[in-house]
Amino acid sequence: MINTILVEDDPYIQELFAQRLTSDERFYLVKSVRDAFESETLCGKDIDLVLMDVQTLHGHSGLDAAEQIRQQFPSIKIVV
Repeated sequence: MINTILVEDDPYIQELFAQRLTSDERFYLVKSVRDAFESETLCGKDIDLVLMDVQTLHGHSGLDAAEQIRQQFPSIKIVV
């Protein structure tokens, strides 16, 4: 199973992605968040994939968060 975090600030799009992920048995949606900054605190050795929005709630950069995650957890795959 692919442990996944979804980062998307638009509730409608977040719900669509969450439905897709939960309907596919290969993925386990660990958490959906609206702020890229929050995603950094959720990552750890049990996370395999982060689906990251480019700009999230409060104007936080998904690109900056992805860079921080990659530095701390190089094994996590990130799709921006």
